[in-house]
Amino acid sequence: MSTLPVESILPEIRQRLGDHNRLILEAPPGAGKTTAVPLALLAEPWLRERRIVMLEPRRLAARNAALRMAGMLGETPGETVGFQIRQERCVSRRTRILVVTEGILTRMLQGDPALEDTALVIFDEFHERSLHADLALALALQSQQLLRDDLKILLMSATLDSRLLSQRLDDTPVLKSEGRQYPVELHYAAPTGRLPEHPAHHREARGALQKKLLATIQHALQAHRGSILVFLPGAAEIRRLQAELEAMLHDAADTPIAPLYGELEKGRQQMAIAPAPAGQRKIVLATNIAETSLTIEGIECVIDSGLERYLHYDPARGMNSLRTRRCAADSATQRSGRAGRLGPGHAYRLWSEAEQRRLPAHHGAEILHSDLAPLCLELAAWGVQQTDELFWLDPPPEAAVAEARTLLRKLGAIDDKLALTAHGQALLQLGAHPRLGHMMLHARRLGQPFTACLLAALLTERDISRQRLVDIQPRLAHLWRLHQQAARQPGQHADDAFDNAASRYVLQCARDYFRRLQTLDDNTLSIETKYKAELTGVLIALAYPERLAAQRANDMRQYQLANGKGAFLPDEIMAAQHRLLAVAHIDLRMQTGSNAQTHQAQIRLATPVTQDAIEAHLPGLIETLEVMHWDTAEQRVVCEQQQRLGKIRLRQKAVAISDYDEAHRLLLEALKAMPLKSVFNDENAERLRQRVRFLRHQREAADNLPDADLLARLPDWSDEGLKQTMETWLLPHLQKATRLEAVKKLDFHALLRAGLDWPLQQALDTHAPETLTVPSGSRIRIDYSDPQQAVLAVRLQEVFGWRQGPAIMQGRHPLLLRLLSPGYKPVQQTRDLASFWQNAYHEVRKELRGRYKKHYWPEDPLNESSQ
Repeated sequence: MSTLPVESILPEIRQRLGDHNRLILEAPPGAGKTTAVPLALLAEPWLRERRIVMLEPRRLAARNAALRMAGMLGETPGETVGFQIRQERCVSRRTRILVVTEGILTRMLQGDPALEDTALVIFDEFHERSLHADLALALALQSQQLLRDDLKILLMSATLDSRLLSQRLDDTPVLKSEGRQYPVELHYAAPTGRLPEHPAHHREARGALQKKLLATIQHALQAHRGSILVFLPGAAEIRRLQAELEAMLHDAADTPIAPLYGELEKGRQQMAIAPAPAGQRKIVLATNIAETSLTIEGIECVIDSGLERYLHYDPARGMNSLRTRRCAADSATQRSGRAGRLGPGHAYRLWSEAEQRRLPAHHGAEILHSDLAPLCLELAAWGVQQTDELFWLDPPPEAAVAEARTLLRKLGAIDDKLALTAHGQALLQLGAHPRLGHMMLHARRLGQPFTACLLAALLTERDISRQRLVDIQPRLAHLWRLHQQAARQPGQHADDAFDNAASRYVLQCARDYFRRLQTLDDNTLSIETKYKAELTGVLIALAYPERLAAQRANDMRQYQLANGKGAFLPDEIMAAQHRLLAVAHIDLRMQTGSNAQTHQAQIRLATPVTQDAIEAHLPGLIETLEVMHWDTAEQRVVCEQQQRLGKIRLRQKAVAISDYDEAHRLLLEALKAMPLKSVFNDENAERLRQRVRFLRHQREAADNLPDADLLARLPDWSDEGLKQTMETWLLPHLQKATRLEAVKKLDFHALLRAGLDWPLQQALDTHAPETLTVPSGSRIRIDYSDPQQAVLAVRLQEVFGWRQGPAIMQGRHPLLLRLLSPGYKPVQQTRDLASFWQNAYHEVRKELRGRYKKHYWPEDPLNESSQ
């Protein structure tokens, strides 16, 4: 007899689904909802020989759920209970419960929007909020609303806010079940054991994490008797820890080590889930695949690194990258709960209690930080133009949707009205990312369709190379050998440089892609007999044209991508040999500098490509255009005819300038970036600028000046003012000048003077004259360098007979007289010449008579001529 906790509410579940077409079931791990609920509904009258489709977010969980339900019925999968996941289908006409993964459910809805043969769709573990789950729910809800009001939808969740979800779904009823959970004692690390936020990007942090995990596992083996489940962020960390554990426990034959992650081959996954052999216990090293839906027998102790890996889409670079982050509080709870499924347990968290309190309650839904090109392709196939036509718990970000649709237009998958094209329909049938589907479809005309399928599988699944080489070609060559030898020598093609289990899975995926390609071609397409390595780069460029990369001149390992961004190639040997690369994967690595952390784009997977191959097979990527730019070295505008691959210059040659408007724009832009004195070193012009600046200042500083309205029109001839108005006073005089030297030859004073109309010129000469005639008859230049005070520097002898000092601006501004000796040395300065004659002159006279004895120094300068 079943003792699953959810059993107590099964009658209420039946009743609610009989009365409503939607239901939310909140049940924690261990409640038995995944297996008990679908089986309990098989006899419901509203099923009417139709089936139940249950969505599981992971392939392993889907297969395992079907196996358990079939076992509970005393059957094998494919009878009453079946499953369909990528690369595996176990279904028959008798199947009443079909467990599928998310992409499969989306395909079912696109193929039959009314789901005529389905009575109930169950969304299991909906709290994980994957992109496909949100999409499938949105489509199913619209199908229920418009086509099938009798279609029932059941959302099952462990940690989702059911009350909020109910409100969003028109007050959908909510049922709650208790879980089967024994007490779990939590053990936290000391505060000094804090882990960095991004340990995967720091060698020292990875080592510290590894050391901490080994010590904690060793302690748990001594303190507890049962099996141990260790949560790690990814397969790479699992492999490293497994190697060290095997070395540490080399004589402990009773403690097998079992890895568990999504890409692991099916047999080894089942070994990790199965109970340990009698008299033994095991250590399971798992990703967050083990958080929910799976029951791993015999687990008494959980050790949690507190980390998880997730796919992040960077819109600035237009690419996905795998990132590592702290898990959320709800994930930590799910993980520790694994230790209490079958009895009291212990959970070791490699972070402190203080850090636990700072964890976010949950991480945002995948739809908020994902590449939305696949989703937008599905929406186009569904006939949706505005995303708000569908129900979303979290609406897809508008910017990400716009970017995704731009990509789909470039691929030819949708038209300007967002309608699906024939090419877009073919992409949907392939079931790959639109970029990879585009590559596979176009590879047919290159005679390399199977190679493209291998590439698509390689870029979708876990890396098969143990050496983590950047060049993708050795991987392709290995898969080709595997494919060709499989028929002749089954099982005789192992290669230590590659993960052979992963290689077989990738090859299986590639063959599946190829079968879909054959279907599109009415089965007339055949696998090519030869792998043409020289076309690999062309194939990658079909999927990622913006990631074609050219070597920078100053550093052979630095590359410029066709989209203008930069990336670093870690393989020095490869960099030394190849100027052009077709890049498939770029990883944004965290770099720690002296002052801050930055992300550096690192090329992870690429292959060489030649310019000739691009020109021959992808001529549309290359454009020829005339480009002008400022040459800093030659200080001139140059015009080139360039062949460009996006932002990458392939070839260029100098040509004559034909568009002088653009040339002058570039010239002025360059001039504005220079100090003005380096362009125009003209004393006459400088003095003119000073006079204008003086009058502008005087007008602002005083009231009731003469010609105030006229003076208000004086231009701003400061350096910045002149730079901002070059288009007005300089551009009309450039003619065909494109060099700095030609500009320097222009008469700067004349250019500025020409910018003043006649009334302004007259006002300038009247109120701020350039020179003044003194009693000696000399014309002395007035110094306007200080806008607050004009200065007249003149020899004392030349002003004999001048009773009052001079003034400008119709007498409103007395000049500061800087009186000079015969040798032009300053002897006195004054604004009140009459006072100087009366008070200071006689002392000055004594001094000057002693120094300049040959000169005449009268006692009465007012009655002396200065001639």
